[in-house]
Amino acid sequence: MQLSDAAKRLKNVEISVVTANMPFIVDDFKMKHKIKNINLLSIFNSDVFGKKYGVQVVDGELTGILARSVFVIDRRGKVVYKEITSNIDKMPDLKQAISVAEKMSQSS
Repeated sequence: MQLSDAAKRLKNVEISVVTANMPFIVDDFKMKHKIKNINLLSIFNSDVFGKKYGVQVVDGELTGILARSVFVIDRRGKVVYKEITSNIDKMPDLKQAISVAEKMSQSS
């Protein structure tokens, strides 16, 4: 898992995964995969995150779900890197996001 490996080696970096899955599903996934160094957050029944970050699908048959995306946010809360995929089946470029986070980690 790319994010898990990055979370282990990056200093001063916090990795969070936001999902619209139900909280118990998130908890089960975290336990099953023994995830300890990544925050798994459920926004089930809330559209605040999706609207704030522009990742909520707003039309078509997928209305209301979150687009796959990755953000790197600095300590001041500024988004320094983002990718929002236009195809729900396509993963964002995690390697690029990790590279940006690595550079930030080295400069802090």
